[in-house]
Amino acid sequence: MKHVTVLVIDDEENMCTTLKAILETQKYSVTTCGDARAALKIVENEAVNLIISDVRLPGKDGIKFLAEVKEKYPSIPVVMISAYGNMKSAVDAMKRGAYDYLAKPFNPDELIVTVNKALEYENLMLENISLKNEMGSRYNLADIIGESEELRKLKDTVAKVAPTDATVFIEGESGVGKELVAHSLHYHSKRIGKPFIDVNCAAFTESLLESELFGHEKGAFTGADRQKLGKFEAADGGTLYLDEIGDMSLALQSKVLRGLQERVFFRVGGNDPVTTDVRIVAATNKNLREEIEKGNFREDLFYRLNVINLKIPPLRERPDDIRQLAESFLTEFKRKFPDRKEIEISEEQLKRLETHHWPGNVRELRNLIERVVILGEENEIDHIAEAGDTTGNELAMLKLRSLKEAVHEFKKMMIVDVLESTKWRVNKAADRLGISRHTLRYQMESLEIEEHH
Repeated sequence: MKHVTVLVIDDEENMCTTLKAILETQKYSVTTCGDARAALKIVENEAVNLIISDVRLPGKDGIKFLAEVKEKYPSIPVVMISAYGNMKSAVDAMKRGAYDYLAKPFNPDELIVTVNKALEYENLMLENISLKNEMGSRYNLADIIGESEELRKLKDTVAKVAPTDATVFIEGESGVGKELVAHSLHYHSKRIGKPFIDVNCAAFTESLLESELFGHEKGAFTGADRQKLGKFEAADGGTLYLDEIGDMSLALQSKVLRGLQERVFFRVGGNDPVTTDVRIVAATNKNLREEIEKGNFREDLFYRLNVINLKIPPLRERPDDIRQLAESFLTEFKRKFPDRKEIEISEEQLKRLETHHWPGNVRELRNLIERVVILGEENEIDHIAEAGDTTGNELAMLKLRSLKEAVHEFKKMMIVDVLESTKWRVNKAADRLGISRHTLRYQMESLEIEEHH
């Protein structure tokens, strides 16, 4: 288990003692101090993974301290706390790079959840820094693997579009790498030092998604016991990635459209306008032109989003990239699992991979190579190649149905297959499918898949 050090800064000794006691229940090492100047010296001389700081500090204002820390140590997440519950302080803190903001009093569980998420964020930041060092150049889009003509065109377009603030709409089937392209757009842009916030629109009900995007005021609905910042607000100055936007309700689409046009929105239950500066990257695996004809998607929102259109072709349409992807994933997972370095994929197996249909696209290939490395069973590739014939037969049967029925049946078939292979362990199945646990449960409900115990 990774050793974690948390620095707590508060001029109230009782608060430091309380936070230290709570955090030590999670086996974290905790250092406390009472002012910003002392805190800066600690950060300069010790390895700190997370900072929890009061907004009001002696010696130096907490917001100024935050700005200095983020300038010198951008990978260290900072959680700001305050007894004043002032949302202006919260907004200032988020704009200056704070990971989150907690208003006193907060319960221990709330603190622990926030800290754990912030530490996950720290790991991602360190991975990103490592990746950038490996890439060597800011405009080297090495993460988008493939040298087919389609991929070269895509990478060229990303390189041209990334430095601008243009809204980008990404189309492609599930598993082709839409989120990877969205990240590339952000990390190769002038907004790189600001937040990249992603929202899966299919993972929330309409009311929850509105609150997630725009935030809510205290008392806006049952359970809203405090004011909450939405993702539009949290992404101020950065990029907001709206994944699966085709699943958003028409009512919410109109509010998003207004926010994009006017750069102003209202929190749920609020009357005060909130302004924000975000770059929007949206994505979907649906054909929004067909959804517009069906009355399921607003045409004006589509054209507002579709300023720059990026189409990511499915893996079956670029077989020339399969070998390079497989070899790259093999290298990645052998590095991740060093005791599996003896695993190799034969030339014959690579040829078999190139002929597979890949209904799950790049995600399916990546998951396969990970299983091969972890289990040490190269014959997994032979099994999937054999299954390819079955997949072809099933696809032929699906062609006899309407598009809507075929898509519904295929999604259900794929999800059930993965759930059965993981013995109905939802977390593991979601990981193998490359989606969140909440998204998988939503899909199971909509596809009427009963959970087995």
